[in-house]
Amino acid sequence: MQDQLTPNFTRDEFEEDGYNVRIHPKIPELCQVIRDQIGLPIYVSSGVRSPETNQRVGGSPTSSHLKGLAVDISTNSVGAEISKRNRYVIVDTLIGLGVNRIGIGKTFIHFDIDPDKDKNVIWLY
Repeated sequence: MQDQLTPNFTRDEFEEDGYNVRIHPKIPELCQVIRDQIGLPIYVSSGVRSPETNQRVGGSPTSSHLKGLAVDISTNSVGAEISKRNRYVIVDTLIGLGVNRIGIGKTFIHFDIDPDKDKNVIWLY
């Protein structure tokens, strides 16, 4: 049985099997608000990462994914480019919810709630 974190998200969508770090509960809650706002499914392309996975995907050694404080999301399940409108709604929703660390890629939006990192930043991948 899957551990349901919100009406539309389960724990397996955010966590890596065999790695003991849990996703911070606020991350799935924020993803649910975004999904409700955009009216489309939201796909988690990267949640909690083990150090091995993080290294394999080229993540920073200080990645917030390692601590369960970050997620990469998309409106596409296969990694296709996110539409400009969906990208705007996601970023606008995150800012409205007080998220102040956002990374924008063509195929995903990263956000994290890491208190140890610089605030009020948006970057591009």
